Amino acid sequence: MTSGEDYKVINGQEPVVKLLIGQASRPSGDLADDLDYNKTDDEIVGCLYEVAQARSEEDVRLLTHDGNMMVTAKNLNLPFVPIPDEWVRPPEKSDMEKELEAVKSENIRLRKTEPEFRVEMVDSKGREVDLLEVTWQSYEPLSEDRIAKYINDLMVRFPMVTRFDSNVNSFAAINSLMRPPWAEEIRRYHEEYSNWIEEWRLVIANMHNILAFMDALSFRLEATNSGVRPGRDALVNIAAQGPFKIRPPLPQAEQEDIREKVFPLPPTAPQTKSMADLIRPNYPYFPPPPAAQNDDPNKFYFKPDRPHTPVESFILRCGQWRHGPHKEVFDGQIFLNSPFLKLEGALECVIQAENLSEPVIRTFPVRFTIEECDTLQPSQSLIIELSDREGAGV
Repeated sequence: MTSGEDYKVINGQEPVVKLLIGQASRPSGDLADDLDYNKTDDEIVGCLYEVAQARSEEDVRLLTHDGNMMVTAKNLNLPFVPIPDEWVRPPEKSDMEKELEAVKSENIRLRKTEPEFRVEMVDSKGREVDLLEVTWQSYEPLSEDRIAKYINDLMVRFPMVTRFDSNVNSFAAINSLMRPPWAEEIRRYHEEYSNWIEEWRLVIANMHNILAFMDALSFRLEATNSGVRPGRDALVNIAAQGPFKIRPPLPQAEQEDIREKVFPLPPTAPQTKSMADLIRPNYPYFPPPPAAQNDDPNKFYFKPDRPHTPVESFILRCGQWRHGPHKEVFDGQIFLNSPFLKLEGALECVIQAENLSEPVIRTFPVRFTIEECDTLQPSQSLIIELSDREGAGV
């Protein structure tokens, strides 16, 4: 309209396409009874019919993507050309859709400035797995006869001392600077030995549960922060969902301490002592100052403390979870509540951080298989272990 030209060339090469301003046209009056000109589609076909009649020497066709218009044109013997699907533009987005798209774009932009956590479960060989298969060792309780025989074997291996050097001549003892055990020491020893036997009777009666507890299966989760920012005040919550509980592995020293308490050594019989022990000065004991707490912001610590018994969940905290290829390892153990409950569940890991808009949640299915095991054989091996510990002076 502003260039003064009669047309605009859309495509100058074959096929040549020109855009012209056509003359105003009205729908054909001949088709007023056949078409409903209140409908835009019928009005277009009516106009096309009128143009075709007025310009019979020209090639007039209907270009459409509408199937109903094709049917109408065909019934009127008007040529039409279907518009290919790839020519059709996508529908105009509504204001709501445009607003949602803008919000999504903003979220993507913000996420690029956040930490990006990924967590996976690995097996004993470090391979990623989606399902944790747990074989739970189930031990049968020992019968009363087996418990009695076990206690008898224990007393044979560790008999109570009944003979002491109590008849040593007092004058000779003084001259040799030695003294025999006192009567009160011998009485206390006999009492401790009887209590020790009763402790072991309870241990053996509950051995099926103790062995199952000791054979708890371990699991390992590995997590990384591959984002462009460290995770500030990051929390890792590991929870059990199903008929089981979890616990992080205990330090080796604590495991040995628990084992010594659960399977105690026999009391030591009183011995003839040197008189020097009676006159040795008793200096006061000053315990060493507590070690300074390690508060490295890049390391994980239990919140509030490391659980020592199986729990439903435990949490670890890191002040600054650094980004990079380094993997953080979270180990744990699984303890089945009862082999008669539903033998499946899930292990859930939730990672949160102060500068993370949404928590990362990963759930790993857990499936249990029950394996029946003999209680007597591992119980008997404890007597040999006690002998070794006693011989080593533990």
